[in-house]
Amino acid sequence: HVVAANCYLEDPQYYEKFNEVYGEFFRNRPPARTTLGVPNVPGDSRVEITCIAYTDAAEIRQIGTPPAGKPYSPGILAGNTLYISGRGDQLPDGSHPATFEEPVRQMMRNVGSVLKAAGLDFRHVVFSNVYIDKYENYGTVNKVYGEFFEYGNEPARATVFVDWIPGDSHVEISCIATTDLASRKVVRPASMRYGPDERAMTASPAVWAGNTLYLSGLSGFDPAEGITTGDLEKQARQMARNHIDILVEAGLKLDDIVSGNVYLRDINDYQRFNEIY
Repeated sequence: HVVAANCYLEDPQYYEKFNEVYGEFFRNRPPARTTLGVPNVPGDSRVEITCIAYTDAAEIRQIGTPPAGKPYSPGILAGNTLYISGRGDQLPDGSHPATFEEPVRQMMRNVGSVLKAAGLDFRHVVFSNVYIDKYENYGTVNKVYGEFFEYGNEPARATVFVDWIPGDSHVEISCIATTDLASRKVVRPASMRYGPDERAMTASPAVWAGNTLYLSGLSGFDPAEGITTGDLEKQARQMARNHIDILVEAGLKLDDIVSGNVYLRDINDYQRFNEIY
């Protein structure tokens, strides 16, 4: 019943071995998957996996063919939700474009090909995870990413900086899309202003897809003061307030959250963050 998985590895030398073992569990129709290199996994683990599963296996459809020797599908359609595997900047021949702006564009084209195979386009995307291995490329990623979405109607998004990306890409994206465009609706609280001088140029705060609300990754940025404090506890509490603002606008509350991803810059903050969270 698993339709999507996120896998986090500390050591790139184990990537092929990880694929081998992982593939033992998904021999017929592997889920969509994103694999990333991170400096630390909490606890003593070297690897961590999160999954999404769907109750009605009869409604699960594979989109595209798994790459040779790789245990993941380009996309999985489960009911009216399409899960797209992490897509890097590889060209059809496996090579990479020369300049950085073009690799980001190629990454988005690779997403577009999976959407097209499912009969969808970029208007149907409700959530994106963007992974970058170098902070100096952040602005370029935003510039090119924004070319593919209608201004003011972008999907929710999280951007995460990682240690390494399989396949020698410097940027990777995974997406979730809905087949029901009529149910897709952006949620934008008044406190989260939008425009050239604001922080949310490439993401909507949240997007409805049917009865599921996808929230963007939110930091401890205080929209009223226009600052991010350096204090972990203040950041975490501001992050929670930012989430609550969106939930209230959508008619929801914290009790309605069913899943969350937490990204920490420093693993030494893990226990303290858990207490606050």
